Amino acid sequence: MCNCELCKQNKADNKGSHIIPNFLIQSSFAENGKEGRGNELIFPISIISDFRFGRTVLPERIHQAIGRELSDEDIEKNVKTPIPYVKDYFLCTNCEKRLGVIEKLYADAISKANAIDNYIETPISPHLSHLFWLSVIWRISVTNFGFKFQDNTIEEDIRNILNNTLSLKIDDIPNSGIYIARLKKYGYYLTKFEEDDVIKGLYAPPTKRQQTSFYPFLINNYAFIFTYQNINDYNIDKNEIHCFGVEDYLNRSRINKGDSKEFFNCLDKETFIQILKYQSVDHASHMEEDLGVILSDYFEIQCPKEFVHEVFMTYIAPIGKRSTPSKNAELVLQTLNQHRLWSIIKTTYEKWVKEYDNAFLGNISLE
Repeated sequence: MCNCELCKQNKADNKGSHIIPNFLIQSSFAENGKEGRGNELIFPISIISDFRFGRTVLPERIHQAIGRELSDEDIEKNVKTPIPYVKDYFLCTNCEKRLGVIEKLYADAISKANAIDNYIETPISPHLSHLFWLSVIWRISVTNFGFKFQDNTIEEDIRNILNNTLSLKIDDIPNSGIYIARLKKYGYYLTKFEEDDVIKGLYAPPTKRQQTSFYPFLINNYAFIFTYQNINDYNIDKNEIHCFGVEDYLNRSRINKGDSKEFFNCLDKETFIQILKYQSVDHASHMEEDLGVILSDYFEIQCPKEFVHEVFMTYIAPIGKRSTPSKNAELVLQTLNQHRLWSIIKTTYEKWVKEYDNAFLGNISLE
């Protein structure tokens, strides 16, 4: 057993540590809006999609979501690679508890946030809100949960700050001194969206294109934009921030940089839908890139971009025809599966050979 990633001393003996705190993401993933662990019903979307379910989700609810009974393969896969935003054995029990203290404090505070001058102010000391969000982005990076700091010194610096400040008691967390001063080199924007039982968020880490000196994360109904540069510059270049369209609603002078209480803007459901559509298009474009890499690696030949695009558009077409939210998961699972993808590749290639006289795969058999 390896040592804890946070304290680097104790054995990493804790199971079921949330990479992203449960209160931030539970309404997106929890089955029928239920809170707490074990109620998750999650559909990670990639070129080949599947799903994961918590231990307390009833079989009939899973059947309703996916349109069929669970197979032995589904159950085995769920055991081997369970809920994706939960990870075993990267923290020790003590560090898990220390993170839990700051999480509970922040969750309570943000639920009591008040409107101040068209912004929402969180009733919590600025160093505590800073520590909370640093703990989130550190966990994402250290577990490589869709994002990893390319500069390892940033991850290590944040780890050092967290390890030397977090405590089992709030009153024992220092509010001055060198570690608190070091917080101020990091800044972030925060936006929260209205949601309901139908409009659900998702987890979207920054793509390569979005990573400038700012790192945008869409975490359920929160947009968190982290930076370690230019936080004292009130004339931040709009072109530096690429955050799913959220950048168009930011007041760039209102960045959280540790010198006052945390504030964030709140956007309505209609804007949230626009943001989700924006992210879906961006995500889809990267899925097409992924498909191109997969095909070229498999066939050991560079597949024409036009061929990849035709396969991709045929492959994802049914998703755009979904009608009701209750059918989304079933339709996605039926659409994004390996057997269907292979059938489309074969059919599209036969068309290319016949219509375009382009047998770029040579003698490779598609049987």
